[in-house]
Amino acid sequence: MKRILVVLSLVCFSTLNGQSLNEAEKLFNVFEYQRAYAIYHQLKADKTFSSEDIKRYAYSSYTIGEFETCYSLFPELTAIKDIEPFFTYMKGEVCLNLKKYDEAKQAYSAYQAMDDEYNVTYKIESCDLISTWENQETLELINSTGNNSKADFCGVKTPFGQIEYHEEGVDSSGIEMTTDLVDYSELLLLRPFLKDREGNLHRIVLEEAFKYASVNSMAIHPSTGNVFLSLSEPVSNVLEKTSPHIYKGTWNATEFSISAISPWEFGGFNDTSSCAHVTLSENGELLAFSKMTDEQSDIYLSKFSNNIWNNPTSLEQVNTNLNEMYPLFQGDSVLSFATDGRPGYGNLDIHTYNLSNHKITHLKAPVNSSKDDFNFVYESADSALFVSNRFGGKGDDDRYEIIFSRTKTEPVVVPDSTDYFDFVDNWVDQKIYFDFDKYNLKNDVKIIDKLIALMKKYPAITIQLEAHADKRGEVAYNDVLSLKRAESVRAELVQMGIPQQQILIEAKGEKDPIVDCVKCSDEIYAANRVVIITLKK
Repeated sequence: MKRILVVLSLVCFSTLNGQSLNEAEKLFNVFEYQRAYAIYHQLKADKTFSSEDIKRYAYSSYTIGEFETCYSLFPELTAIKDIEPFFTYMKGEVCLNLKKYDEAKQAYSAYQAMDDEYNVTYKIESCDLISTWENQETLELINSTGNNSKADFCGVKTPFGQIEYHEEGVDSSGIEMTTDLVDYSELLLLRPFLKDREGNLHRIVLEEAFKYASVNSMAIHPSTGNVFLSLSEPVSNVLEKTSPHIYKGTWNATEFSISAISPWEFGGFNDTSSCAHVTLSENGELLAFSKMTDEQSDIYLSKFSNNIWNNPTSLEQVNTNLNEMYPLFQGDSVLSFATDGRPGYGNLDIHTYNLSNHKITHLKAPVNSSKDDFNFVYESADSALFVSNRFGGKGDDDRYEIIFSRTKTEPVVVPDSTDYFDFVDNWVDQKIYFDFDKYNLKNDVKIIDKLIALMKKYPAITIQLEAHADKRGEVAYNDVLSLKRAESVRAELVQMGIPQQQILIEAKGEKDPIVDCVKCSDEIYAANRVVIITLKK
């Protein structure tokens, strides 16, 4: 990359101005921009800086987000003879962050005439558009708990909980570093975790052969129990393994582990591409991922038909001549993705694509920012999670939660004692039983009409479907079977008028049986094939 060459060239031609400037240069040379900036900033008023010191000071300011300082240095930068084109591009970026859109446009246009390392076509267009965009109406933007000084990603919801990814440190002997020491690690790996409904965080364990794998995404297929995950092995002696590819494995919901991991046939092993950011639709019929070449990254889509995955094809309605990355399914028909190939606020911006009507929607600030924003996934109708490396965060990439303004104008109705508490006090959990190895309902769900009326009246009321299977069969299969039983009950309840967002699902498989046994009778097996409807009080 020319940008890296520019940074390296700055180090080679310095005229040192005292020991302190020498120390700043050493820090700059090892990418300690924050510390280098502090020295440059302290010395600038009293010392004469060389052209190369000015460049280093400006670049350090730009990298750590001190845009006002960086902007103040441009008169000196532009006076430097034969200054590299990158600094003109950098001026565009700084002005864009400072909302000086006219100056940003001028700088981008000047850079475009000098060099083509960075495609600034959409940035020029964005300078005219941003001031016309209305911000997304929101109630709150929260930097999520659990973020540390390195990368923290959010992932999709599963029947077993929410997937998260946290960057962890490993030293040269393979010892895991604690959170306090992660900044001093010799190797950083992105690791998957599952947060259950009680908020407990469980590490997802990969088999020993993938001990040093970095996992950037995973998705659990709802009917087969297979896990698709994209991972890389940065310390592998095999060059192709150091880039991300897609693998398939078997999910164990009891042990929070993935076993029998093997290459997925379309995971990028047969060509020079890297494949990452794998995601599945809720019904398991579609799989999307990013396919990356030396030139760009595009999103590809594969369909599950007759128990096989079809050859993935480029999602042409979404892909541009630049980068489309980080797809995440929202249900079955909406896909969020990040791109720098369309007008936006800065680098990667989040968009959504509706597969039914092919509509693409660009999310506005504060979801999107002048930095990279991606991995957008709805938590509810009024909230979502996403990842950003915007300035002011806790680490390199942080998870954010955004609470949107309510779409309804009527006030939230608080339950009163006359119709709500009497009903809650007399509620008895409902049980729906299933035949062996079946998930279709034997009879209609018998539910009290008053519950439906109350749930429509009070959106805060929720019910939970706790789904079980007997212990015959494989653990992963029973996990999926119990999920499908819960989904059958949910579909029936939605048909009866209960809003889907008020129905929670917990698929337990053969874990926590209703009746525990060593030698089980047919009656005990039957008692454990059940979905229990509980009222969240």
